[in-house]
Amino acid sequence: MQTTANPLPSYELEVIQDETGKAIEFKNNSQDYVEVVFLIDGKETKYGKTVTPGYRGYGFEPESRRTLTKMKDGKPLYFGASGTVTALVYAGEGRLKDETLETPTFIRRRLGAKISFKRYSDIPIATFEVSY
Repeated sequence: MQTTANPLPSYELEVIQDETGKAIEFKNNSQDYVEVVFLIDGKETKYGKTVTPGYRGYGFEPESRRTLTKMKDGKPLYFGASGTVTALVYAGEGRLKDETLETPTFIRRRLGAKISFKRYSDIPIATFEVSY
């Protein structure tokens, strides 16, 4: 009898505790580029605003992960005593920007790649929620 291992889920969302406090960790285990908009209690994580259609998120290359600890202005992400983190995952066409291609893969994955991404639609292909 032959057994096969269960494949990893395409995407994983977690709220983790690190040295700076709570953080969002997202893993793109798929073979596709995706764009992800993160919400903490209904407010997006870049500027703390309400999300509108077409709002730009974070680009993820295939088989990559990223931990978010800060907003765009450098302030730590705001987590209340309890609440919900939501990830809206969008499909589209993505590629690494030219200046990123010169960086070795292990460094690019640690620092975060610069990705050019064009969505197919403003309707997410997947939505994930996790309580904190």
